[in-house]
Amino acid sequence: MYAAQYPRPWHSLSGATCPECPEPNDLAVLKNHLTQLLGVINANKELVLAVEMGTLGYWGENHYYDTTLNMNQIPRPYSWRDEVLSHQVATLDPDILVLARTPLLKANHTPTWAPLTASVALTEDRARVGHHNDCFMADESDMGTFGDDNTTYVEPHLPRYFVSAGCTGIYATQRFRSLGLQCDRDYWKNEAYYTLGNGETCYDGQPGRVTCEHYLGELHDYHFASLNMLFSQDVLALLNATCHDYARNYLGYRYELLSADVTVDTVGHYSLLIKNVGFSRPYQNIQMFLSIGGKNYSIPTTGSSDFRLLRSGLTFNFTGTFDPSSVPATATPVYLVLTDLSSSLQNNLNYTIRLGIAQSPIVFWSIQALIFLVCISFESSLRVG
Repeated sequence: MYAAQYPRPWHSLSGATCPECPEPNDLAVLKNHLTQLLGVINANKELVLAVEMGTLGYWGENHYYDTTLNMNQIPRPYSWRDEVLSHQVATLDPDILVLARTPLLKANHTPTWAPLTASVALTEDRARVGHHNDCFMADESDMGTFGDDNTTYVEPHLPRYFVSAGCTGIYATQRFRSLGLQCDRDYWKNEAYYTLGNGETCYDGQPGRVTCEHYLGELHDYHFASLNMLFSQDVLALLNATCHDYARNYLGYRYELLSADVTVDTVGHYSLLIKNVGFSRPYQNIQMFLSIGGKNYSIPTTGSSDFRLLRSGLTFNFTGTFDPSSVPATATPVYLVLTDLSSSLQNNLNYTIRLGIAQSPIVFWSIQALIFLVCISFESSLRVG
């Protein structure tokens, strides 16, 4: 099985791996570099789900410009970060998302992007901007990912001040100004429900926060699609195999077929009840069909049946009819098939879609007074998560 990629553009640390290619101190040059790189990504869009914003600062984490290997920390203007984010959204193919490092980078965008709602989740540019938490499971602020002093946002490398001020709603209608740690977290939970979130752990010497309860709870609450399982080993080693197995099974989407019925008379009828029990959702729509006796019957996945709307915890009921004239008159297995929309991937079994069986038996096929269990013709996929 294969996973879609999440590249992060950034320039070499000056004097480190590539002395001749440090980060340019010129926004126009940076944007020109991005235009060239994003063109290559667009040409391979079926293999790239999202691009981490990157581009600016140490390790491409959008905080400070450093010409002397962490000795001369100069914060980049937020106007630069805003322009980089806007440029990526405008230049990338509409099917590719952009992941910002902190909630501030999205919420403080100009022009203002209001918090996401279901009505705009598939239609507006702000719904294409998700989050990448590069210090998941660190301190309560995840090393500056969340929280500030209620006046000005504190750069992640400077001392942090936390105000756990309560929020009324998710930033309501006012322009973003962080109201503290909990408000930042609440805002990002809302955004993650409608868009994409991922990240990697990092260790700040406080193992008390790294528990399976915290780990799985926040993967769920922030709707993680994926997690880097190579870093940080200091954190990951504190969690047992059962905890890691659960995370692997529920990162991204995980569909369960709760019930189904396929009947044939003069008209064929189907009813499929599918629930997403994963932490997140699919970020690209998919195609679905029944395969009966070698013939495929398409099941619409547009409008309210768009799989991108099947968010964590939701259940869809797919119902419809089909022409049964080609269905064999003898006992015939029924296959439910979900595949990628990309023509280059839809026949690649490595990119078929994850599905779990909620109970057994689940689906019955009734024809000529015989009952047959439906067959699921595919394994799971890591297309998302």
